[in-house]
Amino acid sequence: MLLQKYLQTIEKINPNKIYVENVRGFFKVPTFVAKLMCEMAVVDKVFIKKWH
Repeated sequence: MLLQKYLQTIEKINPNKIYVENVRGFFKVPTFVAKLMCEMAVVDKVFIKKWH
């Protein structure tokens, strides 16, 4: 089942290593949508934005 595959993938993700490109590839969305999703997650305090 596709949902089960996604859930297994999510379980393996290191929360300290989430990048826009990973979000883009996982959800199969354009980069600008992935960036928006990441920014929304930061606002909701799901992600912590780190500056390099």
